[in-house]
Amino acid sequence: MPGPPTPSAEPQRLPSSVLGTPAPMQLPNPATVPSPALPESIMVFDPVQTQIRRVNSRWQLWFGNVLLKDCGKNEGDAHEALRVLRELRINQRGTIGRHPTGFEYWLSEGEAPRPGGLRRLAVPFDGALLQVSELNGVWCLRDARQVIFNFGPHREDAELALQVCKKYRFNQIAYIGAPTPTMIYFLRDPFQEQESNAQSRIKLPPSSPTQLLAGRGADRQGVLVPGIGFRGERLLLDPRQLELRREARDWVIASGNIVLVRFGYNERDARSALQMLRDAQITEYCVLGPSFAYFLSNGQPIRPMPLGSRSLRIDNRRLQLREIDGNWTIFDGTRPLFEFGDRLDEAKAAFAIMLHYRFDQLSYLGNPLNGGLRVLTKGW
Repeated sequence: MPGPPTPSAEPQRLPSSVLGTPAPMQLPNPATVPSPALPESIMVFDPVQTQIRRVNSRWQLWFGNVLLKDCGKNEGDAHEALRVLRELRINQRGTIGRHPTGFEYWLSEGEAPRPGGLRRLAVPFDGALLQVSELNGVWCLRDARQVIFNFGPHREDAELALQVCKKYRFNQIAYIGAPTPTMIYFLRDPFQEQESNAQSRIKLPPSSPTQLLAGRGADRQGVLVPGIGFRGERLLLDPRQLELRREARDWVIASGNIVLVRFGYNERDARSALQMLRDAQITEYCVLGPSFAYFLSNGQPIRPMPLGSRSLRIDNRRLQLREIDGNWTIFDGTRPLFEFGDRLDEAKAAFAIMLHYRFDQLSYLGNPLNGGLRVLTKGW
């Protein structure tokens, strides 16, 4: 991309009221102990002493002061999850990756749980044919017929999950909760393993968008950036499922286990932002990196935020991407909008997105130092 002419006026520093990063989408991170064989994260607990508690209208499984599983507002799912832990004598919980992939697995004395009387809840897959495949910017764990799990853009998590599944010889996946599972757990059925070994192996077919996106985890995809390809992660949302809750000291807006926005102590701004997002009927949350994220409604930019939010007008005709002392920044004329540091790939993708959707307003609510909502809109 040829560089634009140097502006006559010295570029301004980005105002602190505009700075802000998309809230990192994180899952709870309880105390863990490493596994010597793989870089796993394993937590040991006693299913008999595990209890169900209601915390801020959410039903959760706790072992002492450690949160094992958050079942949201589904009391029945919490009781079902506890029953599974006790019936299958599950006493270890493993998680994969630093990213919010949501991939967890449960073990009984260091081994895969057996189906027992819960066979009807499990979906079989061929553990010997598992592999990691890419489709439209997302990395999936799959066998020859179906997607087992979608890891978004995090290939390293998918590769580690493949090693974990082979180590414990998982060949069934079971769910609690519908239509969106509250809990996923893997099993090993020796009888299914014997039948599978007796059959001839088939070669994994080429990836098919219909085949893969129809699988589990289809709500997470890559972001298609015009002229560049797939980058970052695109999370499909149901605005009716957005919720406001307290996590530690922060008020957050979340969709299931994924935190979209953090507001620190500011409950009032958090409630206002939740109503704004619901009114805007957001259906997609797209994250290109730590400096740039945006919402869409059915594939289109959302309309400007109502009164109560602070806004900056954007002139698309003056947008430029410049490098200053090794730092890449998107400018509206001489006014900086987004800073990316040395992350050129993220800067190029964000610049292409700005031009494609013709965003003309940047609205924000809350204190950027403690967290807040920042929304790109189009309406002028």
